Parts: sequence; structure tokens; C-alpha cells
Amino acid sequence: MKHSLPLVAAALMMGFGNFVVPAVGNDRFEVAGCFGNDMVLQRDQPITIWGRAEPHWPVLGELAGQAVATTTDANGRWQLQFAALPGGTEPLQLTVQPGKEAPPEAAITFRNLLIGDVWLLAGVRETGRLALQFPQPVALDDSLAESFSAVTRICQLPSETATEPRETVHAAWKTLQQIEPRRRPALAAAIGLRLAAASKLPVGIVIASNPKPVECWMSQESFANTTDGPAILEYYSSDRWQVRISGSFEERKKAWLEYNQKLPLTPLPYPRPDDNVTLPQQQPAGVWNAMIAPLAGHGHQPLGLQGIIWHHGEDWDSQNRAIQQGRLLAAMIPAWRSAFASPRLPFVVVQLPPHRYAQGIGGIGIDGRLAAEFREGQIAAVTAAEASLATTIDLPVDPAPASLAERVVAVALDSRAGPTGLRGPVLEEVHQNGSTVTLRFGNTQGGLEAAGGTLSGFALAVSPSRWVWADAIIEGDAVRLSSAVVAEPQGVRYAYEDCPSRAPTLVNSQGQPANPFRTDSHPTLTGDHLDPSSPVLRFSRRRQPAIEDPRLPRVLIIGDSISGHYLERVWLLMEGKANIVGEASPSDRRPGWAGIGPKFYRADWAARGDALADYLHASGPWDIVHFNNGIHNFASAKPGAEKPYADQLRTIVGTIRASGAVCLFANSTGTVADNTIPKAPNYLTNCKAFNAAAEAVMQELGVPVTDIYGLIQPRIKELISRDLIHTNAEADQMMAELIASRLEETLATLPDQEQKTAP
Repeated sequence: MKHSLPLVAAALMMGFGNFVVPAVGNDRFEVAGCFGNDMVLQRDQPITIWGRAEPHWPVLGELAGQAVATTTDANGRWQLQFAALPGGTEPLQLTVQPGKEAPPEAAITFRNLLIGDVWLLAGVRETGRLALQFPQPVALDDSLAESFSAVTRICQLPSETATEPRETVHAAWKTLQQIEPRRRPALAAAIGLRLAAASKLPVGIVIASNPKPVECWMSQESFANTTDGPAILEYYSSDRWQVRISGSFEERKKAWLEYNQKLPLTPLPYPRPDDNVTLPQQQPAGVWNAMIAPLAGHGHQPLGLQGIIWHHGEDWDSQNRAIQQGRLLAAMIPAWRSAFASPRLPFVVVQLPPHRYAQGIGGIGIDGRLAAEFREGQIAAVTAAEASLATTIDLPVDPAPASLAERVVAVALDSRAGPTGLRGPVLEEVHQNGSTVTLRFGNTQGGLEAAGGTLSGFALAVSPSRWVWADAIIEGDAVRLSSAVVAEPQGVRYAYEDCPSRAPTLVNSQGQPANPFRTDSHPTLTGDHLDPSSPVLRFSRRRQPAIEDPRLPRVLIIGDSISGHYLERVWLLMEGKANIVGEASPSDRRPGWAGIGPKFYRADWAARGDALADYLHASGPWDIVHFNNGIHNFASAKPGAEKPYADQLRTIVGTIRASGAVCLFANSTGTVADNTIPKAPNYLTNCKAFNAAAEAVMQELGVPVTDIYGLIQPRIKELISRDLIHTNAEADQMMAELIASRLEETLATLPDQEQKTAP
């Protein structure tokens, strides 16, 4: 970025951070854009300033009484190195100029500089506007801010990517008072203020924010040498990727059609006009090239840092490959330390906190397990790379900046003496004796405790698809787990949820919390996904039930897609009253939608062979099975098809009752009229006929019917979705309330039973 002399003078007067000053004639002299007024320079380390000019030019600099000189190389690069300075709050001035003979106006002067600690805050949490993440920005009228805001400075880099490493990045340094409150980077400000208060020294926070996976933050060389690098690079050189980014919009649409017709793969997303601009930004090394390389010594000595704080992982692209992202992070940490010329540079990884993004579709309390697996990858990376972890799992959902900063700063300060690893209790041994599991911990600092007095957050596996909350007791440096319904536990998990539904309260005697862990080797959702295009089975209550309360009855809800509309809402309404579980497959180990099963949404499928009986046995015992069925049978049915459907329903009811469960049935919702759904012109007529046949069977067998058809049909035009088959959110809630009411009525009639030990 180059300016004429009047523009530079104006920029200096306004206090901008990007300075490019012309020398004599048409020649150019520039200082890298990461330097400017109000900046903080790292104490107790040689201070390097760099830039560009004409080849073989003399360059002079003066800082704190030090005068140094250099000459640009054949490419015009120059750098000045000043001796290390101690930290202090006395404002300094830095002047650089192109040689002794340059006119006075050619000199560049940076004012109000401070010497202190500089931290790089990298990842995706901090953006220019934080209204979504932090509705309450850091105020500057509290005592902490009043005392230290003047010596806390922020430098926010522009969020960019590049195909080749850049030598400079343009960003202005600002004091907190200079930043508009609604744009004030809340977490960076909170961290900076607390670091300044702890050290009584100036603190500079350089923010590098970009919502991209770890491979984008690594240099091409360091990424290519990782285990996962070749597979990801192969994807970005494949036809599958090139079809999406190469050519005009019309050419990409044609290539998309031809490609999808050729191969029986997951279809490529339909092209968008700007794909050729936006998609290349997610390719490996893009963020490194644009934002980190200019700081880390591309053509010069690196920026002096006290340490790095890595706060990353709330984007879907990263969580889709959670375990892999941890492996890449383990390689990125030493690569960054090497780039910043400091093999032991403090590196603090902020554990992915419980956050709203993890709750998934519609804001309903969904646990996706992707965030849980991402934390597992973070812990593995911290251990492998000898870094430090700031534990956040015990904080509330979307923790306030002050709470998060307090954790980060405590770890950051300790990490200056060496990596802290995991600060809380660390699992060291697992002993199983029948139905009891004993966990022995290290780093207890004299013993284990339960924060708040109640120990919670532990779960035991009945099977890979069924987990129940465990009874937990502290015994010195160990925790003993058991459950009346688990005869032989198949694994232990602690706080292994996206947003823990029971507070993880295990701490050591110093109050430092234990991190999430699991002892099982059950397949992860994201561990094998090496290709950025690999589909991930996102959470569904139909597939991954929540951790159960063993004291409550068990209710299974199965059915067609309508059941998916009310299932999670029923789960919420019945919380604390029953364990609500959706259709799930204990043998589902394949990535992609092909792995979902068993499929019980058609009556003929559910009645076929022993599939339903086997499933009920493997996942049981159940107190109630509530099912709806019909759409896939009647959508395009011919007259008379309701008779075999009725016979199939008799088989289903018999199978459910044979499992020992009470059977409940829901009929099918309708549509606005016949001749509105092209592939099913008689949809409404068939719905009425099949519902009547089903209700006759249920009356014959004494099965209560939850009449969701009668609930929805009177207001069908208001409650139907755009596809004229499914329902909108209001209808989903109405159905859930009706079904929850039926379940409560049925549960009240069940005899009290001893807790059953699962097979």
C-alpha cells in the first residue's frame, strides 16, 4: 500500500497504523503495516522493525536512545534490530528514515509506544463486531479498566486469505478508548486488562481472526508434512473440487451436472455464482499466508511475542473433522514456535467452551458430540505438543468474556515458566470389578473434591448406543462409579457432551477442574474424516440418545419423518419424567447417511422378519414404545392397500408387546387437499383411509391412539410446511405437547418396578 507525501502526512496526523512514505523523487520507502502509533513492543527481547525500499538503500532508526542502521538487500527488504528493553509505562517514540540525506518529511515517526508483553490471540472467536457472541461488551468504567486500559493495546488484523505468503499485513494499533464500544473485541480486551493488572506492565493483543480449519492456519510446508496433509491436498487437487471452482458460473453448472451423472457419490453442492471466489479461501495455508506469515518472519525476523493464545473451533468445518483437527493442531503448534524463532514459546489452547452453536437445529437442546470430540482432539494436541490448556468445560454456555479471560490469563501467566498441560485432575488408571469402575487420578494436589458439594458429570456405557448417569463417590485420589442398571460397564465418560447436561464438578484441592475424557473405544463421528467433503452424521435423537437417568422409565419413540418433528420437543417436555429415546442403531459405524438404521418408518419394513424384535431386545428393556406409521405406505397407495397395512400393524403391536413394553400409536398427519402433491395425487384420501384402518386395529388390540391428525387437520393450511406433507414449528410443538400428555397418562398407570439391569 503506497501513498503520496500529502496522504502520508494526513495519515500520521490522524494516527493511522499503515505507513508508507516516499523518499526522494519516485523512490519508495515503507514500514510493515503491523507497526504504528500506540503499539506495544515485546520487552526483554531484541526488537525488530522491518519494511521495504529500493535495493541497497541505507535505512536509519532511533528508539529509546538507540540509533541503528542497515542497508536494504537486493530485493529491497530491510530490517532494523534494537537491543532488548525492559517493560515500562513511559511512552516512547520510534523514528525510521531512508538514510541521513533524506528530507525531514521522509522520516516516519511512531508515537506513544510502550514496552511490555505482546500476545497473539488467534482463531475465530474475536471478530470486529461481537454482538452475537458477546451482547455485553467490556465496559471501561470499572476499576480494572480505569487502571490499565491506557496500557492495554489492541491490533486487529484484517480477516483475509492469500495463495502465497505475504510480507506485510496492514492493521492499526489502538488503545481501548479509541475503539467504539460495540466493536470492542471483548475477549481480547478482557485478557489484556487482566494480563496488565497481573504484570503491572503494558500488554498488546494482536488479534488474528478467521473462521477456517487448522490446515488453513499452517504453512504449506508444515501442513504437507503431516499425516493428514496428503489426503486433504489430494481433495483440493481432485476433479471433485475443481468442478466447484473452475470456469464461469455457466461452465461450473454444466460441469456439476456432468460430474454428478458420472459417479455414484454424494452429490456436489449446487454451484453458486461466487463459488470461484469464496471457496478457494478455505484451501490449506490461506490464513497463514495472509495473516500469520507477515508476523512470523517471511523475509524478516519474526514479531516479538510473549506467547500465543489459540481460541478456535466453533465453525462447522472444523467440528466436522474434530479428531483430525486435533492431530493437525499438534503439528501446528511446534511449526508456529519454529516460525516465531522460539521453540518453547508459550502456547495456550482455549478449550472449546459450551456454546450455543453446538446446540444445533432450532435452538433445541441437541448434543451433537462434534464439540465433545473436538475437545478430545484439543487435549491430545496439548499433550503431544507440550502446550497449555485453559479448561472451560465447567463454565456456562457462552461464557462471559470476563469468566473466559480469567481462565485464559491464569494459564497464560503460568505458561511463561513452561507448558502447564492439563492443570486439573488427570485420569491415570481405570480398574473395573464387576459392575463397579474405579478411576484413579493424578495431579490432585492433595485430593479430589466436588465443586459445590455434589459430584456429577460421569456416565457409564450399557452399550455403544446407551449411556446412563453413574453414581459417583470420591475416595481420596479416586472416584468410584456404579449404576443399578449396568451389570458390566462398557466405558466411562466424563463431561463428554457438547453442552454438558449435568454440571462437571470434579476438581482437585486447588479448585482446578478436570477435563472431559472417555475410556471407551467406541467409534467417533469424526475420527476417520480426512477429506473436507466427507459427510458427518450430525446428531439426531433418532440416532444418538442422550445420557439416561437410570431412575426414570424408558420411552422409545419410533416412526416416520413426522416423529422427527416432535421427538426432540417431547424429550424436552418429559425431561425429569422419563428417558425419551429415538430410533437408534447400535451397529451404526459407517460415515455418511448410508450408515443410518434400522429403518422402521414403513409398516412393511417394521413387520418384516425379526428386525424390530431384535432391535427392541438389543436396546431394551423399554417401558413404553410410542410409534407413528403410515405416510410411506399410503402416499402413492392404490385402493385396498390399507388391508395389508392393517395386518402389518398387528404384527408390529405384537412385537412391541412381546418385548415387555406398553404400546402407543399415533396416526398420520394429512395435507391441504388431494391433487396438491404431484407424486401422490390421492394423498389426503389415502391418509384418511389408512388412519381409519389403523385406528380400527388399535381399537381391536386395545392400543391407545394419539390423534395428531385430528389435532392438526382443522388448521392444516396454517400448520403445513412448504412441501405440503410435513408440519411447521407451531404444529411440531402442538404434537409434542399432545404426545407428552399421553405419555404422562400412561406412565401413571404403570406399576412400580424394581430397576432392571440391562443385558
